[in-house]
Amino acid sequence: MNIDKYVYLIVILLLSIPWVVLYKKTILKNRVIKFGVAIAPFGTVFEYWHFQDYWVPPTLFRYYSFTFEDTLFSFIIAGISVSLYNVVFQKRSVRTDKKNIPFLIGVLFLQIVIMLFFVSYLGFNSIIVSSFSFLAFSLVIILLRNDLLIPSLVTGFLLSIIIIPIYLIVLNLFSPDYVASYFLLNGSKLGITVLGNFPLIELLWYFSWGCLGSILYEFTGGYRKFKRES
Repeated sequence: MNIDKYVYLIVILLLSIPWVVLYKKTILKNRVIKFGVAIAPFGTVFEYWHFQDYWVPPTLFRYYSFTFEDTLFSFIIAGISVSLYNVVFQKRSVRTDKKNIPFLIGVLFLQIVIMLFFVSYLGFNSIIVSSFSFLAFSLVIILLRNDLLIPSLVTGFLLSIIIIPIYLIVLNLFSPDYVASYFLLNGSKLGITVLGNFPLIELLWYFSWGCLGSILYEFTGGYRKFKRES
């Protein structure tokens, strides 16, 4: 049996372990679901570009750039990023400001515009563009709400730590040839691997998404973090 077809799903299933743990421990279960549902479709949207210049993973079901795995992955990673800091540091979120839903819509719309301009028009690599745009949006939010600096950076770091053992297990033990076969940057300066078959650029993506995903909902909803009462 060719396991490559199941590698992406295995990564998602392993990521679902911290998702379940965080979901059980967080008092913000509704937020985890709502943010996951909101972000899930965009995994497919951005794969339109990633499939062209970053990777072409075999999947269980694919229709153009839509895959079952991308939708599930986006749901899981959004839920982890939005709850990780609060659970680890025993924080609760209290709405102190007005909702800013147009900001969330604007970020999602601008992200697509950025991909169209920098990737489709100028020819930059999509994973680099998406990662740095996540960091840029995070910076904008932090400039408007400096109380979100630490949650953003810490979540980016913790999410990177979470993904490392998962990738080491899957890419080194289950499918050692996966990166060479399906990552289009393999062999290039952007395709550097460490710890065996771990693509270093993946850490940039997870860190950047953790920085943004951890504070986007907080800022949009007008929430501020406070120490949870024991």
